Amino acid sequence: MGKVGTILLLVSGTYLLIPYWPAITFMTSLNLKLTLFVILLIIIFMINYLAKKNIAVESARAKKSIDIYGKLALFISILIVILAVNVLH
Repeated sequence: MGKVGTILLLVSGTYLLIPYWPAITFMTSLNLKLTLFVILLIIIFMINYLAKKNIAVESARAKKSIDIYGKLALFISILIVILAVNVLH
């Protein structure tokens, strides 16, 4: 995911959360979803960093790390979707 995709993710997520913002302190599932979202953003930035590093120097270790972070990002993304369905139904 590039910079444009990350920006679109932030903007659309913010737009969808506007109606729920006053009740954010009472909705633990929403707080968990937002926490997972921040973790997902960190993982995406780490994958982008490792990919740039891997282009400069071919490294098997970087490729393996990208693979592991990619699987973790997929798992977290699925959890975020499940929580979104439960919270925003």
